[in-house]
Amino acid sequence: MTENLENLNLDMDTANVNMELSFVASAYKPKSILTVELTRANDIVSLVLNADSNALITSTDCDIQTYQNVREAFENYDILPRLNFYTGQLEEILPWIEGKFDLVVLCAPVDEELLESLLADGGKVVIEKSILGECDLCCFKQTSLENVKNYYIFEQD
Repeated sequence: MTENLENLNLDMDTANVNMELSFVASAYKPKSILTVELTRANDIVSLVLNADSNALITSTDCDIQTYQNVREAFENYDILPRLNFYTGQLEEILPWIEGKFDLVVLCAPVDEELLESLLADGGKVVIEKSILGECDLCCFKQTSLENVKNYYIFEQD
């Protein structure tokens, strides 16, 4: 998996990149990506750089510092126009996000019905392992999802 980033000849510290996420983006080549509470800027940049060559990313986080870090990283790679970033509480932000996404990366629980409304046909979901079954609203409190069939579980470092 490290080879994929090395082939891009990037000045990115791959020790600080979740290679599972990079691999998923590289394998599926999504054109539209949504990240929910994925706080590491290198992970978000890596998703975009390993996705479709024109991939757009929408990222949500409740912390303004995450936005500042991601914006700086995107400027460094000259891909800032490919970023939409929303800060605030997820339950307030997510219902207003327009569009459907080929890849959704969840690092916080999201209601299953809302998640389904954000997924494009054939869209994939990547779930951070620590949120599995974490709360009553968590869409992943069960191992199998009724309507979301393509999902992958990863662990944050």
